[in-house]
Amino acid sequence: MNRHEDADLDLLPAAWDDFVRSIRRARARNAGKHDADGLSLAQYLLLVPLLDEEPLASGELAARAAVSPPSATRMIDTLVRGGIVERSNCPKDRRVVHVRLTDEGRVKLEAKQEYMRERRREIARAMSPAERAEAARILRRMADLVDTL
Repeated sequence: MNRHEDADLDLLPAAWDDFVRSIRRARARNAGKHDADGLSLAQYLLLVPLLDEEPLASGELAARAAVSPPSATRMIDTLVRGGIVERSNCPKDRRVVHVRLTDEGRVKLEAKQEYMRERRREIARAMSPAERAEAARILRRMADLVDTL
């Protein structure tokens, strides 16, 4: 590999780092700005599968959100105390704990989902149609590659 190829290979990791840092800065800037729903981004990502399928086992929620089962359990504990979700034992396997949204939790989760959808649309509106198509293609390709690591 020559020096030009090395420099070319370094472009993507540098851009990746810039992107991750920009997401962190945005999260820090927006912390507390959307408290009406009372859900953190991590809680939102844990709960969003419940909008389509209920109840789900806490372990399934953890897997879908890519968090450890103990982390999911801690988040669920907080969400139960906040009246966002409720737990029940699985009738077929008492070791499994099912989680479902409360009515209040569904309203708050749907509000957070709309908030997140609108933020993503703001980004998309700032891009040309060609840029959006190319970004979507590249992001999907990167997701596939990351999944193989």
